[in-house]
Amino acid sequence: MPVPTQDDLHRPILEFAAQNGDGTLSFQGIMQSIRELYALTDEDMDERTSSGTPRIQNNLSFAKSCLKKAGLIASPKRAHFHITPEGQQFLQVHDGRITKHRLNQLADTISQENRWRENSAHTAKGGAMPVPAQNELHRPVLEFVAESGGNVVSLQDIGQFIKELFALSDEDADERVSSGFKRFDGRLRFAMSNLRRAGLVASPKRAQFHITPEGHQFLQDHNGLVTVTQLKKLAEAISPPNIGGEIHAEQTKAGVSVAYADAPHKEQIAVAYGMLQAQLADDMLARLKNIGEREFNRLVAILLSRMGYGEYQRIGGDGGIDGVVSQDALGLESVYVQAKRCGDAPVGQAAVRDFIGSLAREGVNKGALIATSDFSAAARQLAQNVSAGNQSIRLIDGRELARLMIEHGVGVVAETTYEVKKLDENFFS
Repeated sequence: MPVPTQDDLHRPILEFAAQNGDGTLSFQGIMQSIRELYALTDEDMDERTSSGTPRIQNNLSFAKSCLKKAGLIASPKRAHFHITPEGQQFLQVHDGRITKHRLNQLADTISQENRWRENSAHTAKGGAMPVPAQNELHRPVLEFVAESGGNVVSLQDIGQFIKELFALSDEDADERVSSGFKRFDGRLRFAMSNLRRAGLVASPKRAQFHITPEGHQFLQDHNGLVTVTQLKKLAEAISPPNIGGEIHAEQTKAGVSVAYADAPHKEQIAVAYGMLQAQLADDMLARLKNIGEREFNRLVAILLSRMGYGEYQRIGGDGGIDGVVSQDALGLESVYVQAKRCGDAPVGQAAVRDFIGSLAREGVNKGALIATSDFSAAARQLAQNVSAGNQSIRLIDGRELARLMIEHGVGVVAETTYEVKKLDENFFS
């Protein structure tokens, strides 16, 4: 028999809770009742999602979470729950299947009412509508990512969900700190970094997230607010603490070190600066993908010159090499360059093999292949293998290209400069 979906489970869970009266039900107890109700076999119970979680456990967790957010059940302690008066009333008024959409509508109503009360109280004291703190973001973000069923969720979709959940206006979301960075964007990125470092979400590629088995388990075992301190302890259990912490996959390629919000002020400044640099790198890469081929080659020539290489001599043609630069002042060593402007698809092994062939035909052994996208694992491995011999092949992907342009001042201008000062102890001695 197929494993029941989340929508199949909402009513049975609520009815089992109602039959139990004021008593609490355990998660394991309800799972056993569901197994008996649907006559699930051992094979059914062991069926897995793409993330490796048992499907029935996954669907049951999501169903319980939706019922809880809708106010129909409550959880007085970890992995236990009971029906609420609202849940009893709901069963009396509504027949048939209970869908996730219906429960989300109830949850949104509760959330908006609570948020309205909070904001009304805050506004009455003369304040603007507050951007939620990191500790307020961790749980709803984790639950939203969990509801994807193991699929990848974009940072943009997460941000939109949070804006709707907390009823933030465009003005609220655009509120900026003194450095010019958007407060909402900063807190959301910090929250995602905290969850990732704690091992509760994973990021297979830039600004894309999915929940991990550990994340599912955490939601089952923990209720209420998820604090920075909790996540920091989980992160330290995975790897020893270090200054600035582990670097987020999205920001590794842009050279950004992500720290916690409770870090010392100077570290926070460094983190904010890194986040601005990461955003600039994103903007730079998007622009690079939309310029013409001639302009892209001109840009590469300027960059190589700023990096200290000799004059870039354009070759062109269909030989697979766009230009050549001198590696030393006397021009004794040359590096042949191919500038490849492409879309989002990774550059494959075939393109790297063709470039290597072009170098061999020219009788040279040093080359740099510069692209606006990433390189496939096979392409990188081929370049590494060739470089272990008598040729030297350097692959520069879009992220590194954007970082190099920013580092060497190509296509960017300084907007704001901050000078941090400290007491001069020698002056006062």
